[in-house]
Amino acid sequence: MENNQNELQTQEKVIVENINEEDTNKEQITITTHIDETDLYHLNMYLISRNKNLSSIIFGIVFIIWAIWDICLHGKTGLVWNIVICILGILFILYALLFYKILMVRKVKKLNLQKLEPIDVTINDEGILYELKSEKDEKYEPYAWNLISKIVESDYYIYIHLIDKRTILLICKKDITDDTFVSFMKTKVSEKKYKVMKSKSEF
Repeated sequence: MENNQNELQTQEKVIVENINEEDTNKEQITITTHIDETDLYHLNMYLISRNKNLSSIIFGIVFIIWAIWDICLHGKTGLVWNIVICILGILFILYALLFYKILMVRKVKKLNLQKLEPIDVTINDEGILYELKSEKDEKYEPYAWNLISKIVESDYYIYIHLIDKRTILLICKKDITDDTFVSFMKTKVSEKKYKVMKSKSEF
């Protein structure tokens, strides 16, 4: 009986050692990214560039089509009112395509952006762990790869979009010392999810 217990303890010890060895050998890459005020400004500009304000464009088009249809149907009857509706439609479209972005850019420039603490970014088979360096003692769960809707790479940044459509993880490419980090990420998401922005001035 005692021999059987010893054998079981030995087997359990071997299993635990194997699990620890697997955890140690698990492939992962960690970088520390430093995000300052300029980087946060570029992140906000990126968010503005993604907002197409489609609702205003659709309202504008509907107003214009409705006014033209009413003019064709009733002629000069209510012509002034239809002209006003057309003008409103044009203003909606101009606001969406031009004025909205101008207003948002001015708003971003007025923000009191502050440099963030260094952030450790660890990628492994489970996902992406994104945590402040000062909170290393805290235990956070990584964002699983299936929670990532897409990754966008520009000349200076990597934007990681989560499927909740509200969260974007920012990584500064200047903090990536070699291609291993990016190559590893590409193996974890499909080609459709990994997008490279066309080279242009970064806002």
